[in-house]
Amino acid sequence: MDSNIEFLNTLYQTAKMGEDNIKTILKTVNAQDIKSDLQTQMNGYNTFGYRAQQLMTKYDDVPKENGPMQKMMAYAGVRMNTMKDASPSHIAEMMIQGSTMGIIEETESLKKHPEADEPIQQIARDMIQFEQDSIERLKQYL
Repeated sequence: MDSNIEFLNTLYQTAKMGEDNIKTILKTVNAQDIKSDLQTQMNGYNTFGYRAQQLMTKYDDVPKENGPMQKMMAYAGVRMNTMKDASPSHIAEMMIQGSTMGIIEETESLKKHPEADEPIQQIARDMIQFEQDSIERLKQYL
C-alpha cells in the first residue's frame, strides 16, 4: 500500500474512532458544560475525518473504515466505563486518555511516514495540536 494512503487511512480511522466514541459518551452525559465541550471535540474529529477523506480522493482511493470488531469493542468499553461512572470528571479522564492515545498514534505515523506529502503531514500536526488543546480544555473537569 502506498505510504500516503496508509498514513491517510490511519488519520481517518483515528478521527472516526474519536467521533464515534464521543457519540456514545454523549448518550450518557447530563452535565451541559462538558457536553458542549464534547460536541465541539466531536465536530473537530469530524472535520479531520473529512479532510483526510477529501485528500484521499487526490490519490484515487477511499478511506478504510474501522473494522466492526474494533468498533464493537470500543463501543462496549465506553458503555461499560460510563455505566460505572458518568460524572464529568470521569468522562474527562476517559477523553484525556483517548486523546493521549490519539497523539501517540499520530506522532508514530508522522515518524513512520517522513516521506509523506506535506498536506498529509499537516493534517497529522493539526490533529496533534487539536488533541493537546482538547486535553487542556478537559482538565478543568478533573
